[in-house]
Amino acid sequence: MESSSLLNNVLQTYSHRPSAQTVAIGIGIALARIGAAQLCTRYIPMIKASQGSLKLDLAGALTVTSGLAAPFLEEHLFRKNINKDTPIPHILLNAIVFGAVHGLIPGSSQRRISRVFMSTIGGVFYGSAQKLTGDIWAPLIAHLMYNSFQLRAALLLAS
Repeated sequence: MESSSLLNNVLQTYSHRPSAQTVAIGIGIALARIGAAQLCTRYIPMIKASQGSLKLDLAGALTVTSGLAAPFLEEHLFRKNINKDTPIPHILLNAIVFGAVHGLIPGSSQRRISRVFMSTIGGVFYGSAQKLTGDIWAPLIAHLMYNSFQLRAALLLAS
């Protein structure tokens, strides 16, 4: 599939307006994911140790850009086909694959393991939002809010 075709496919996925209920569920899922991440960071030593700050340089700018742009493609690839009839084991497998893909991002082994764990948890939240609403906007809103929260936290640590 050529890149312009992929881009058109992704844009078509988000071409409808989400309902107020979908937006509310997306926000609720985001807040639940942020809370789960805070608990993991507080009570799992490896997760806490792998948290870092974000430098305000070119790499930091690329991280911010990808952190806010990547959810559009990720939700399209991972959750577009989840609907209200999707069995829970399928959502869990989808979340595991989502987490594993995030483990491919370079970094220390501790940071990569932490990223796999936290991304798998995120995949469960996002898949649940998609199953609950049947609308791709719910996991996208949750994903964007979570990434924004994480980026803001990393920038605060850097200052």
